[in-house]
Amino acid sequence: MVDLKKLKNAVETGRVELGYNKTVKSVLMSTPKAVVLSGDIPKDMRQSIEYYCWLVSVPLIVAKENGLDLGSSLGRSHTITSLSILDEGDSSIVEAQ
Repeated sequence: MVDLKKLKNAVETGRVELGYNKTVKSVLMSTPKAVVLSGDIPKDMRQSIEYYCWLVSVPLIVAKENGLDLGSSLGRSHTITSLSILDEGDSSIVEAQ
């Protein structure tokens, strides 16, 4: 389960890549601290991200919120299916998981 306050803090103070394509690219090109998936991400996208995270040993966090709720809680007006946390900033979201 994701603490949305810590996630929002990571987005505001750290470095985060939003979206499926950027998440996959960040996992393959660098090693993020963690990857967060929305609860309603399509099965094929989820399976590919889970596989890539497993390959490079990146922690995977699955939120119970759907993409629209995840996006609105982060101050975005669109859905967010996945995001990778490259630098958590002042947040302690990775340590909490």
